[in-house]
Amino acid sequence: MSNDSASTASLENTPASVQVVETPTTAHYYEILDRAGKRRAGLMVMLDSQQRATRAELCYYERYHALEPVQEEIFDQAVEIVENNYLGNGLSSELAVIDGTPMAQETVRHSNPDPLYRPDRRTRIWPYAAGYAALIVVLLLLGLLNRTLFRPTVTVDQIADAAPC
Repeated sequence: MSNDSASTASLENTPASVQVVETPTTAHYYEILDRAGKRRAGLMVMLDSQQRATRAELCYYERYHALEPVQEEIFDQAVEIVENNYLGNGLSSELAVIDGTPMAQETVRHSNPDPLYRPDRRTRIWPYAAGYAALIVVLLLLGLLNRTLFRPTVTVDQIADAAPC
């Protein structure tokens, strides 16, 4: 199944009033913690193919449980991260602030045997490197054995014949 047909097949089960548009992008995610180490917000910076920020989203977790100065410090940190760490897609990029009060939580089972997205299968190189190294060692040993075992023998008569009189 191709990517287009897989995307279309997954969209067939969605209600008619909702349209899902896949937007290929990469993103960096930052967890923002308070001094006690509790997660207070998450910052996601969406990037284009040249690693430029196209959009940033700051999502407060339980915003109303954090004090106003903490919220301001979180916002200032998010702005500083986006300003200092990324180029924009022009002179500026958008930072959306989202109240992330949890509405529901569900455990999602990944049961598709042929998912659209999966980790890259990488070929391990060390077995090949070890095999080539062993082959080179064997060839060197064969060359040494050839030079020492099959060296032509020289007799005293041959030396005497070769010497000028």
